[in-house]
Amino acid sequence: MATVYSQVIGSPDTGNSDVSAGAGGTPSALVTSGASNTVSATTNTFIGWNSATTSAKAQTIPSAATTKDQIITVKDVYGTAATYNITVTPVSGTIDGQADFVISSNKAAYTFQADGTSNWMVV
Repeated sequence: MATVYSQVIGSPDTGNSDVSAGAGGTPSALVTSGASNTVSATTNTFIGWNSATTSAKAQTIPSAATTKDQIITVKDVYGTAATYNITVTPVSGTIDGQADFVISSNKAAYTFQADGTSNWMVV
């Protein structure tokens, strides 16, 4: 089962049960979600995958159209993304014009920002 760390960055939680506000740079909430996780927060969020699960992981993020300027960072904390990729997919829209974004480097972290129309940008 996967352990996903989530932290709202810069503002308090606004009702998303997957994340909670925290201080500092360490994840403050644990989400157990097997090989998939969905974030529906409308606040800036850090998602750290710390999973020994021996399969690819799927991270769903909100639509860019409903989350203008939201920032989400996804990191492979466990260090297995080269073998068990983490695929980040928005509910609708694209990531830099593509349907999804694959994290395939161990310990890698990527930050995504919503443009408020239909695209998440890797920043």
